Amino acid sequence: MDSDKRAALRPLNVAVVTIDTLRPDRVHCYGYQQIETPALDSLAQSGVLFDQAVAQTPLTPPSHASIFTGLYPTAHHVRNTGGFILPSSSRPLAKILQEQSWDTAAFIGSAVLKRIFGFNLGFNVYDDQMPKPGPSDQFREDPERRAGVVVDRAIQWLNAQSGKP
Repeated sequence: MDSDKRAALRPLNVAVVTIDTLRPDRVHCYGYQQIETPALDSLAQSGVLFDQAVAQTPLTPPSHASIFTGLYPTAHHVRNTGGFILPSSSRPLAKILQEQSWDTAAFIGSAVLKRIFGFNLGFNVYDDQMPKPGPSDQFREDPERRAGVVVDRAIQWLNAQSGKP
């Protein structure tokens, strides 16, 4: 069997990484040389790197609903930050993969993507626990989780999956 056929038989993994308000012109794999981003560069080299992507809206919740459902905000009904819930009748990518017996997990760093807004639809694991607000959060309505914590939790989950798609 040639290597192309073996590659086709190998189980696939799908990792969708979203980083709120990150400009591609400040990431090494998109050509920016002043800052190195080795983890993102490695993902980009071994996966798919989109060089033409357009957000359907500049707001995090409706934009993520569009990314995961493939629908415009007028179709999935998440039109703003807060107060809108992704309908349970939606078929986001995670639900489609889950129906095909894939293990699905999401590790969230922003309170605006918490499960109460329906973004957990189709995920076996939806880790959206935010830290308790501290003194420096006194002017923030919703605390966020640091990227290092989110990544560490995701890596722990991935390591526990050993060989599963």
